Amino acid sequence: MLMLLSAARQGRAAFIHRDFHPANILWEEDRISGVVDWVNAYRGPAEVDVAHCRIKLALMVGLEAAESFSQAYEQCSGQGYDP
Repeated sequence: MLMLLSAARQGRAAFIHRDFHPANILWEEDRISGVVDWVNAYRGPAEVDVAHCRIKLALMVGLEAAESFSQAYEQCSGQGYDP
């Protein structure tokens, strides 16, 4: 927890999920309709959610999916991601 707080102070903080992964995303056809399980939500660096989701994607579907997710994050957010 202290590491997360320290990182949030140094970088740009955001409202983060802290358990963001494919099983917590609701879909309607080909669009995201919601995100569930916000019990661990907190303020911190967005990269925490990116890293957590990358790990889950790599384990569930493979490294290619994790890399695609990182690229999509960078494109949509305009921020770089360094694993």
